[in-house]
Amino acid sequence: MHDLRTNPIRDSSIVAHREWLSGFDAGYLEKWNRLLDADRESALCEAGVCQLLRDRRVEVQPFEDLREERRKPDFLCEVNKERFYVETTCVRVPTLSRRTKMSAEPSRETLPFHPAGTCQAIASKCKDKSEHGQFDNLDSPALLAVGTFHWPASAIGFSKVLAPWVLTGEPCRTREVDPESPADSDWHEWTDLEYAAFIAKDGDGELQYIARNVSGILLCGLDSWPATCIGVAHPSPFYDFNWELMPSIEVASVLIDDQQGELHVNWR
Repeated sequence: MHDLRTNPIRDSSIVAHREWLSGFDAGYLEKWNRLLDADRESALCEAGVCQLLRDRRVEVQPFEDLREERRKPDFLCEVNKERFYVETTCVRVPTLSRRTKMSAEPSRETLPFHPAGTCQAIASKCKDKSEHGQFDNLDSPALLAVGTFHWPASAIGFSKVLAPWVLTGEPCRTREVDPESPADSDWHEWTDLEYAAFIAKDGDGELQYIARNVSGILLCGLDSWPATCIGVAHPSPFYDFNWELMPSIEVASVLIDDQQGELHVNWR
């Protein structure tokens, strides 16, 4: 069983996060301590994302509603007087193990891996946060930070290899074979957009944008030192996020070519 209690780095992150929270209203520290007792994995994820942002010279302050009258993002952030919000969400280790068919424990055994499992988990989290008020009534861009302590799955699924699937869904390949010249037949890549976080098809098969109140996603691998992070930009959010505020984070974006019916992923 993956044990989040046996890592001294996590223990030090608890101390550091408590020290940081002590600089704000006492209610924030009390609330986080309760979360740590009730749901250690989620609390450590929140602390890990906060530290990841602060390591990138982002000014961070807690933003949750202590009275719990309305849902709000976890953090209010600022860089060079530009404000944005960050909501954290944790993809639990057992969840990613189940979705990817990959154990979180080191093993010499080669097992089948379902790469789209990470995209499934990310898209599910994005849909839930977008539709249930977490990003309502905001005045600036908002990012969703998806964190996990499942190192093997995040090393692959939260990488430049598979992060584009969060934008396009899992790609499929087909080949139209020319009977007269089989060797010249071309392979074609296509997607049905299943598990894409920001693009879907409407009832008529036309592309539409979804989760537009989420300006982008941060994919955070928290079980490595230092933590890893890759950005995925929404192609048409309500508020565009200035990714230059965190220049050390590589960001994937998608360009929709309506005339050719193609999706092109670019990296910054």
